Amino acid sequence: MTFDVDVLEADIVWLRPGAPARVRIPAFGEQWLSGRVANVNPRVEQDLGTGRATILIDNHDRTLMSGLFTFVELEIRRLDNRLAVPVDAVLLRQGKELVFRIEDGRAMWTYVVTGSRSGDRVEIVQGLDDGDRVAVSGHFALAHEAPVAITRENATPAHAIESAEVGTWNARLAH
Repeated sequence: MTFDVDVLEADIVWLRPGAPARVRIPAFGEQWLSGRVANVNPRVEQDLGTGRATILIDNHDRTLMSGLFTFVELEIRRLDNRLAVPVDAVLLRQGKELVFRIEDGRAMWTYVVTGSRSGDRVEIVQGLDDGDRVAVSGHFALAHEAPVAITRENATPAHAIESAEVGTWNARLAH
């Protein structure tokens, strides 16, 4: 089954046929279906600032029907070997982004420069090294050099990862 989805012009310029797509149809619960971008229309609607992509998903069992509301996640572009942390690790203080890097049992206030965001991950362009541990929860009221205990829930290492920048849109299934 194919259907069209309107994609913001800032994203559609990066979208390519064959890119992975994930589709969730609320009428069928929380299950995500896999698909792919079949076509990217080269025209952008100037008044809306969107372009159109055609998505292909399997409907061999004929359970999907035209007109169903969907949520669509599309891989906009692949970012290779980027240092990334969970979005929840990054805080805004005094107008600057920071993380609490965990060092020798203490929370170290560390300013960072962030880059691309994808899902629940954000790229760290400057301020951390691969393997640095950062707090991701329970850190909103921490002070610099506050003693902390590392638990599985509140510290995670920053890692260089291959990441896909993902955007989410709404659409209705068509024929």
